[in-house]
Amino acid sequence: MDLPPTSPAQPHRPPRPRLPLVDVARGVAIVAMVIYHFSWDLSFFGLVATDVATAPGWRLFAQMIAGSFLGLVGVGLVLAHGDGIRWRPFLRRLGLIALAAAAVTLGSYLLFPDSFIFFGILHAIALTSLLGLAFVRLPSIVTAIAAAIAFALPALASSAFFNAPGLLWLGLATRVPSTNDYIPLLPWFGCVLSGIVIAQLLLRRPPLPGWLRQEAPGSVGRGLVFAGRHSLAIYLLHQLVLLGLLWAFVQVAEPARTTPFQRSCARACIDNGSDAATCSRYCSCASDAISRLDMWDKMNANSLQPEERQQLSGAFRQCRAGAERPAP
Repeated sequence: MDLPPTSPAQPHRPPRPRLPLVDVARGVAIVAMVIYHFSWDLSFFGLVATDVATAPGWRLFAQMIAGSFLGLVGVGLVLAHGDGIRWRPFLRRLGLIALAAAAVTLGSYLLFPDSFIFFGILHAIALTSLLGLAFVRLPSIVTAIAAAIAFALPALASSAFFNAPGLLWLGLATRVPSTNDYIPLLPWFGCVLSGIVIAQLLLRRPPLPGWLRQEAPGSVGRGLVFAGRHSLAIYLLHQLVLLGLLWAFVQVAEPARTTPFQRSCARACIDNGSDAATCSRYCSCASDAISRLDMWDKMNANSLQPEERQQLSGAFRQCRAGAERPAP
């Protein structure tokens, strides 16, 4: 009996050359992320008066950074797999990102147990990279329609049903969970799909435009290319460095921690009609109370428990009474 003919081995597809412009764009995004996290850290340690985590401008900045990263995920999928999925490098990269996401979850739980990261940017990149593979060979119009649906679903289909902890990653809940980085599947998958569409329109029709192949000029350009090519390592390490340096600074210069609080406290106190001397005494006492109760970190992270808020409010009332007591 004749054996069936063996299928020819799948031809090896060499990876496409990297485009410097894509690395530069990723480098710009990673620099912007470092700037945001450094500002967040300053706010967390009480070294600036602005609450970076809730300020509208800073929130918009953070969302733009996340959107740019995810859009570049879509571009990268087309560049690497537009002419056929290279499973080995894809699964290697996916596993590395998944491990990094797990490390972020564990590390943030140890540092911020009340607001740890359970589905942040790395978790989103891992999941949307896998889902995005289904779109890299589809017509651009199909992917564009899918992107529009992804953007629209949170407004059209959100429900309290999705408030269950196990479903928060979908992005269809009616509440925002307490976490330091929340990039759910929806609407953010729409950014990845948009990146796929852009890459399909610009990169899959040879020859590529010359401006896409042009090397990044100057030391700044080369530095951005380097940052873009090592973005995962920078992401994992930069917060450890920043938090460590700022923590050491705060231990040496504790007064710098309380100055922004006292400044904003005094401004609010005076606006409420008290005189400057009374406000100075009250705010100094309130600052000492926060230090005595060791609640600076939780207060800056807005993660005080109800009983802690009550304890702090009681200390503030005592400070108010002492500040308003006439001098002997």
